[in-house]
Amino acid sequence: MKTKAERIGYALAGSATDPDKAENVLAFYCDAIESNEYPDPQLLQYVAKAFRAILDGENPSDALGLTRRKGQRRKRTLEQADQRDFQLARAVARRMKCLDEKKDDAIAAVVAQEGWSEATVTRAYDTFWRIAHGVEKKPWEKPSCAEEPAKARPHQTHV
Repeated sequence: MKTKAERIGYALAGSATDPDKAENVLAFYCDAIESNEYPDPQLLQYVAKAFRAILDGENPSDALGLTRRKGQRRKRTLEQADQRDFQLARAVARRMKCLDEKKDDAIAAVVAQEGWSEATVTRAYDTFWRIAHGVEKKPWEKPSCAEEPAKARPHQTHV
């Protein structure tokens, strides 16, 4: 396990080009301040340099290293989406198993209960079903000629 100083150093090393690392640097700084600790000198240098750039007229997001390229999503956002999809898939699977509902009925119930779109819930369930069953392709797709027929698994509607 890396020490706190090593984690700070790693985040600082990529903070100029990686907005996720820049967010981590700011999180380390905030954590130190909120716990009444003196921030690491490297963190103080980073924040002071960013504040100086802001005072000199630079965009605050650019100065703090938070600006993302168009289409670049936050790592934390992706992790949250994965967690949401897992919860949705689990809710569908539980309804199918515990309430003996068909897949479409379970998806409709989860859509109504959770407020996500039918496409989101269906994609989440199908993705996690394929992961759980070790299926790379969608169950209804035919395997390519290069694949062995034994690797193709029939689609199951229950978990």
